[in-house]
Amino acid sequence: MLSAVDEVFLDLSSQVHAVLLERFEELSRPPPYDDPTEMLPLPSTVALDWQADALIDLEDAEAETEDPDWDDVAVLVGSEIVRRIRATVQEKLGYTCSAGVANNKLLSKLGSGHKKPNGQTVIRSRAVPPFLSGLRFAKLRNLGGKLGEQVARDFGTESIEGLLPVSVEQLKLKLGDDTGVWVYNTIRGIDWSEVNSRTAIKSMLSAKSFRPNISSFDQAVRSVSSGPFLQPDHVTLSAAVRVPC
Repeated sequence: MLSAVDEVFLDLSSQVHAVLLERFEELSRPPPYDDPTEMLPLPSTVALDWQADALIDLEDAEAETEDPDWDDVAVLVGSEIVRRIRATVQEKLGYTCSAGVANNKLLSKLGSGHKKPNGQTVIRSRAVPPFLSGLRFAKLRNLGGKLGEQVARDFGTESIEGLLPVSVEQLKLKLGDDTGVWVYNTIRGIDWSEVNSRTAIKSMLSAKSFRPNISSFDQAVRSVSSGPFLQPDHVTLSAAVRVPC
């Protein structure tokens, strides 16, 4: 892989909802027996075809043989849409795309970097705990800098798994109320941030963060010459699917 355009977030909720209503007629019918509390029948495993997606494993492997819930089906439809987008981008522009499909921006971003280049990773809601537990929290947005260093110092761990036992009250005590609650939710894959619409892009910036920091001109020359930064041949897509099921 050369350089990449990072990154495009897509909210596919309305598109996925339209496909679900078309594909599964029972979703558009009134509640059974006119009782809005009556649960819909669960879809069958035959409704799922993940094709070439990198599917994050569930904690219990035997759960793969059980009937999925509607959240799984919604994410599947999202993955189909993203697969078509990737194919179109490569056909029309010659760029390959890696993509992550999940139910929020946080998880979809993590998924988009999971199988670079030119891979598509799907993180179902049921697969979030095993996926996150093996990561360092520095990989999460806004936890890779000074805040992440403070968390590691205060709680003696750099892993999400090591931070999970820490209560929200302990986090609030060390980090403040708002930040403590945010960290508590983030390491559990909870993210309510919106995908904001963008107007036509008039300029493009290629940037790279260097760790450790560059302290001399010679180091800068070596770092810049080690790889191209100006001509992208790869795009990262992060698709969030939010469909109430």
